[in-house]
Amino acid sequence: MAGVMFTRSKNLSTKEHPVWQVYDLLRTAKLNEKYFGRRLKKYVVINNTMEFFIAATASTSAIASLTVWSDGLGSHFWQGFLITAAVISVLKPIVGITKRVRLYEEVLAEYRVLSFELSQLRTSIATEQSYKPTHQTQFKKILAKHSALVAKTPESTENKKVKQECEQEVLSAFPISNFYIPES
Repeated sequence: MAGVMFTRSKNLSTKEHPVWQVYDLLRTAKLNEKYFGRRLKKYVVINNTMEFFIAATASTSAIASLTVWSDGLGSHFWQGFLITAAVISVLKPIVGITKRVRLYEEVLAEYRVLSFELSQLRTSIATEQSYKPTHQTQFKKILAKHSALVAKTPESTENKKVKQECEQEVLSAFPISNFYIPES
């Protein structure tokens, strides 16, 4: 997957001014920031749950030493808990949750930087009320960073439900009417 891309309607009254490349990339960066943030959160919860099971069943754990586990129903529950923890201990490195969390953190951080740079460029365009060659040069540098970032995505397929939710948030935060379009 090449990161999630934001697409806008082509039937705009503002025509196809080149500045839309900046705004489209800004919304794409914001979309990816939200999307990878949500995906990271999911894997952090999974990782923390796995870590809890492993830590709680360690022989030195205060939970393991409770007498409630020594007989009756508690004993059966504890055995199930131990089996679950053993399976998790074996699967965790194979599934690579920790590595996945690290990859999501890296990609998310880079999309945050990209969003910030594009927001600064957007502000500069609006303040100067034009899309100058200096803006275009700055945009090309940002675009090169984005191209390198796209290759780092930790997913081979996107989660369509999460993407749609994030798209709606981006559309609400960045409607077309909020962008300055210079006169051609």
